[in-house]
Amino acid sequence: MRRFRFFAQRDTDPGHPNDGIERQRRLRHRRELLGLYVDLVGRRIQASRVATVGSGRWSRFEPMWGTVHEIPTKLLEPILENASARRASLGEPSRSDEATSPKAARDAPFELGDALALSADLSDWLAPLIGSWASLGGGQEEDLLAVTLHDSGWLWPDFDGAPRYVNPLDATRLAERCGWPVIADLRSADIAAGGLGTPLDPLPYWFLLADRSERIATSSRVVVRLDRDCELLFLPASDGLDAEHPLIERGALPIWNEVIRTLRSNQPVGGRPVPWGQLAVQGRVSEPVRAWLQQARFAPPAESLMEVAGRAAASTPDLARTAIDWLVERITEFTGKNRPMAPRVDHVLLIAGGPPDGYLQQALRRAAGVEVDVLESLTPWKAAHWDATLTATLGFLHIDQQPASLPWLTQADVPRLHGHIHPGHLASWRRLVVEMADFRPPPMKLREAM
Repeated sequence: MRRFRFFAQRDTDPGHPNDGIERQRRLRHRRELLGLYVDLVGRRIQASRVATVGSGRWSRFEPMWGTVHEIPTKLLEPILENASARRASLGEPSRSDEATSPKAARDAPFELGDALALSADLSDWLAPLIGSWASLGGGQEEDLLAVTLHDSGWLWPDFDGAPRYVNPLDATRLAERCGWPVIADLRSADIAAGGLGTPLDPLPYWFLLADRSERIATSSRVVVRLDRDCELLFLPASDGLDAEHPLIERGALPIWNEVIRTLRSNQPVGGRPVPWGQLAVQGRVSEPVRAWLQQARFAPPAESLMEVAGRAAASTPDLARTAIDWLVERITEFTGKNRPMAPRVDHVLLIAGGPPDGYLQQALRRAAGVEVDVLESLTPWKAAHWDATLTATLGFLHIDQQPASLPWLTQADVPRLHGHIHPGHLASWRRLVVEMADFRPPPMKLREAM
């Protein structure tokens, strides 16, 4: 990615004679973090080692190494076997109507004691892996500054309906076992400030994928993530002169999860999966399915997508064609919104977590009139461990004292610095503290501070 422009007159303390030299030194200072993302649904852990040159808003990020590691079934099975039997009792985890919703019960499938026991077991299992990963990808153990940990978490609503998350990994235990400081509990500060604790990744998206030209940034971009909830992100262009928190917009189509499940269930068992775009070109638009998708955007549907498709006699190719065409319309709406303060969107980036879908890309180019690419073709980043890369970026923002919570997205009262540091071994913790103390964040504009 291209670096920010350096402005010699924007020192943190213009009266200090050494500030210009210090800023230039920081722009050449290289640091490395290991990001870990625990995906309990997929029963795997993503790892991504990321390096950065520069600090704060002038950071440039580079990928070093990444992998996806399966969580051993023996760690999860004892709890998963009892989960279905306990769901009925978890239907009322608190006195709040919001907390007793089906989603709350679905997000908290275990008893709290079981979740804490699993977090200890997972931490003991993961610590040796971190030690083996620390020297991969051309990196050295002594160059790794810290480990950043994030996860989907188990939602246990409080008695008043406020979100409370139980992390599947014990960060303090993990830091003690592996030796490196662990930056974790990324949601807690935002929740304490009245927010939902999510989403925290839009600002890392902006740092990694937005146009941050060292001259004049002219390209606004939209990122579409297709592997979960169909997340849509508008990333405004920035040349480094604007506010520290860009006006990122976010949209989501949670119903896309059911589309994915339905299409996967219709794939041949034991056979090679057929790409959805290849199916779509063989099908026709089904109006009942299209109407169901449109209605499901605003209210929980009375029927499942499978039931509607069966009643309408829609084949799997028809279902794929209708779903992709409907998705293209939604992306085009989001891309074409009037944003007077930002350059026009001229690029859409797809993060699919699988092979490129040529039909979707071509349909989107025709409908939106923009360039369409997948993550791997335009950037050095990999979709397979993208969540871990975002996690590492959140760690760098924590070290540079840059809050990642955007109040207009998380509903927090004010931006708060995310995460807690769990020290690990004393020498490693001292290195991290020195690194944080050595950097002074730039002063905020009065408008931002208020």
